[in-house]
Amino acid sequence: MYNNAHNSILIFCTEENLSILSEHSVWSMDGTFKIVPEWYQQMFTIHVFIAGKLVPLVYCLIVHKDLSTYREIFDNLILKAETLGVVLQPQTIICDFEFALIPLMQRTFRGIHMQSCYFYFCLDGVVWKVTDLRMRTSYIH
Repeated sequence: MYNNAHNSILIFCTEENLSILSEHSVWSMDGTFKIVPEWYQQMFTIHVFIAGKLVPLVYCLIVHKDLSTYREIFDNLILKAETLGVVLQPQTIICDFEFALIPLMQRTFRGIHMQSCYFYFCLDGVVWKVTDLRMRTSYIH
């Protein structure tokens, strides 16, 4: 769908997926570092819940995880949606603690409810602390 001049952002999304995204009020966003090609830092994805399952609709390969990168992603998604005659206006966004992403979502989608995901906080923070306190065996059993 989009490739910027420096190949630092690649957005993969079909017109049908963008239309589906516009029909949902709750979006979930996540990034992973484990499955990206060497040049990229992160695969950023946008999902919606369909029939109780989380379905990915937008895939973005990005080199940077900063405000300007996320702004470019959402500016292009909104622009493409407008050309299709649909409006992207989620009511709730679920994401982890991405410091660049949260304020951008609040400015881009007025009145949005941000819901933070504690999965990685628990996975990284709590498990690390349990291990640090040498309680891992007790914690697991």
